[in-house]
Amino acid sequence: MSFPYTPDLIETPLDAANVRPQRVLHLVSGQTEGNLVINTMLLPLLMKGDRRTLLHRVVHFATGHPHANVIRQSGIPVHEVTLSRRRWSALSPRELVQIVREFDPDVIHAWGLAALVSAQLLRRFAGPGTGCICSQIQTEALSPRAGALDRLKLKLALKLAPRLDQIVYPSEASRSRHRRAGFPVENSTVISPGVDAERFKPSLVARKRVREKLGLATNAFVIGMQAPYQPEFDHITFFKAAGEIIRANPHAQILLAGKGVQKGNAPLMALVGGGALATRVRLLGEWSDLPGLFSACDVVVSSALTDDMRMTLAMAMLCGIPCVATSVAAQGEVVGRFGISAEAGSETSLARGITRVMEMPAEHRVFMARNARDNAMNHFSQTRSIWRYQMVYLGVPDEGIAPVDDQPAPRPQVAPVDQPAA
Repeated sequence: MSFPYTPDLIETPLDAANVRPQRVLHLVSGQTEGNLVINTMLLPLLMKGDRRTLLHRVVHFATGHPHANVIRQSGIPVHEVTLSRRRWSALSPRELVQIVREFDPDVIHAWGLAALVSAQLLRRFAGPGTGCICSQIQTEALSPRAGALDRLKLKLALKLAPRLDQIVYPSEASRSRHRRAGFPVENSTVISPGVDAERFKPSLVARKRVREKLGLATNAFVIGMQAPYQPEFDHITFFKAAGEIIRANPHAQILLAGKGVQKGNAPLMALVGGGALATRVRLLGEWSDLPGLFSACDVVVSSALTDDMRMTLAMAMLCGIPCVATSVAAQGEVVGRFGISAEAGSETSLARGITRVMEMPAEHRVFMARNARDNAMNHFSQTRSIWRYQMVYLGVPDEGIAPVDDQPAPRPQVAPVDQPAA
């Protein structure tokens, strides 16, 4: 994963010359590879945060973590200790204490339950007044497949959580489910993972380029979905819904991207079959140009049974594309009133939602897309999310204050709607 450092820092509205830089020590739980919050929040926070006001250091509870080198290349020190369930060293606790005493953090930021427990134990070795916050990186407090070790970590975390200065949840759904598990709400806030609004934006050029590259007709109504081929993303339901759409709409085309979404995948090809659906589906595999992919679509769909792909919908909305998605946990928050929700596991509900978008008058569809983009800018902008985290570190209330680099911009042009030929 490439995440180059950018000098365009997201500054805090404080006079950095008169403020001693706050030292933030990040503790990252071992089981975070591929985690949505880590990929879309921690990395941008470190890469693009205000380094005049904040000094960061990172400790990974696993060796060989793919993010470690990326963070090091940006100039931020990274320590890797063996405290994961796969590998554990008796020397690691001593190493952690040495790191805390050497760095003398003003804030210890835990990412995940294991890091939460460790952060509270390490707090006693830090200086007086050291703050402690935790980012919950999962929607559920405990996975349905959790074992004895996970249940022990949750039990300890519940006991220590009231002592935290702040618990940060990635969504209201996550906060609600953690509250039901026993976590306090008094010291909590919600900061959504962010999307780079400079990269994901409406582009007529990208729309034309990708459509021409894929050989799509100008009057094609393109239905897109980006998700790896895994059971939790429910490609079975998507293909059943797509089959209904294809039979009723001769101009409908399907674009599918994601890991494993390719012709060599025998189970996937069995779902495609050999009928009309096979002639209308393009399997793109791991397509790197997501802004271009979304711009080429007329509607973006998620049939997921979890909310792990919710930020994909936010990306599509920032590109000015209407979305139809299952209203599962935080995914329902992203779609909200600015897209169309479908029942999870129901091909009829999903097909009905897509059909609603197809049958909308062009001006209504453009109105939906613009409102969706405005909502995504307000709630899922990377700039705003990074800025809010920085306010948490500095202990500054952010209610009612807009980030200095996130002022309202002119409404972007939304890609035109291609009406199918009569």
